[in-house]
Amino acid sequence: MPLLRIAIFVHFNVYPPSHGAASRVWGLARALASLGNNITILSNGFRDYVKKMDGVEIISLKPISLLNPRMILEFLRRNKKDPFDIVQCELPYLFPVALMTKILRKPIVLDEHGVERVFYEPVPLPHPFEKVPVGLVGLVENVATRFSDLVFACSDVDANKLRELYGLPREKVQVVPNGVDKNFFEDVDPHNYGKSTVLFVGSVIHPPNLFAIRKLYHEIIPLVTKSRNDVLFAFVGKNPPTWLAASQHVTILGEVEDVRPYIAGADVCVAPIDYGSGTRTKILEFMACGKPVVSTTKGVEGIEGVADGENIVIRDSVAGFSEAILDILSDEGEAKRIGRNAKATAREMYDWRKITAKSMTYYNKLCQSRS
Repeated sequence: MPLLRIAIFVHFNVYPPSHGAASRVWGLARALASLGNNITILSNGFRDYVKKMDGVEIISLKPISLLNPRMILEFLRRNKKDPFDIVQCELPYLFPVALMTKILRKPIVLDEHGVERVFYEPVPLPHPFEKVPVGLVGLVENVATRFSDLVFACSDVDANKLRELYGLPREKVQVVPNGVDKNFFEDVDPHNYGKSTVLFVGSVIHPPNLFAIRKLYHEIIPLVTKSRNDVLFAFVGKNPPTWLAASQHVTILGEVEDVRPYIAGADVCVAPIDYGSGTRTKILEFMACGKPVVSTTKGVEGIEGVADGENIVIRDSVAGFSEAILDILSDEGEAKRIGRNAKATAREMYDWRKITAKSMTYYNKLCQSRS
C-alpha cells in the first residue's frame, strides 16, 4: 500500500487533545504516521509554533480565524518543496481555505465529526450558539460536502443523514469511526478525588454537553445524593457554565491538560446526552480506561458493539439514570465486570490503528481515481 503525504487543516488546537474533536484529529493523524505516512497538521492557534510529535508535524499559526491566509501560504510553501497527495479539512468551516488548493488539483477529504446542521437545530433550552442561523450552517456544510472528493462520517447514522440532507452519492460518504489508542490509558496515575466519584467530561462550547450538564446538575445529582451523601460529581471541560456551583457534592475542574488521570480516578463515568450528532469520543475513552459508563441511548448512537448490562449501562429517564449510578457505586464486582468488558470492546473494535488501516484504502482509492 503506497504511503501518502497528507495535509490536515484544523481551526482549533490539536495537542494536547483536550476535547473530542482534537482527540479524533490527533488519533487519526498519529495512527496514519505510525503506518509511515507523512502527516502535517496546519491549525489556527493562539501562538506560532512548529513541533513534531509521534511522527506528526504540527504547525500552529495565529490569528485564529476561518480565513487565515497564513495557513494557505504555509501550505503552498511546503507543497512546492514536497507536494502533498491529499488535503483533509476537519469540519466544514475551514473549507474555503481547503478549496483554494483545488487550483493545484489536490483531492480534498472532508472529515465530518458529526452532522453540523443537526447541532444547531432549535432545541428547547438556550445555549451559546442559539442565534447561529441553522440555514447558514447547512449552506456551508452543503457546499463543503459537494466540493469535497470524499467525506468521512463517524457512523452509519451520520453517513446516512449527510446523504439524505445534501443528496450525496453513497460511495462519496465513507464511515471512519472515532477510535482510541489502546496504550493511551496504560500506566496513568489516577487522580485522588477523596470519595466515590461520578465524572462528566465535555466542553460547553458543544451545545449537547451544556444540556447534559444541566440535566446532571439540576435533576440527577439531587436524586443520587438524596440516597448517598458521600458521592462527588466531577466536571471536566472548557468553559463550565456560570450557574454550575461547587459544593460538597460538586467539583468543577474546568479544562485540564491531560484528562486521563481524572478518568482513571473516577468510579463511574456518565454521558447523559439527549441530542446532537457524531459518536462520543468521551465514551470510547471511558471504555478504553476500563470504566463503567452510564449513558443515554442518544449518547451511544453510532457506537457499535455496546450492549446494556454487558459493557455499558443505558438509561434514558432521569430516575433510571440515577438508579444506575447508585447501583454501580454499591456493587464493586459489577462495576469491575462492566468496566473490564468495556475495555475489551474498545480495544477490539475501536483501536485507531485498525480504523486507520481501513481509511488508507479510501485515501489510496481517491488518489488512484485522480491519477
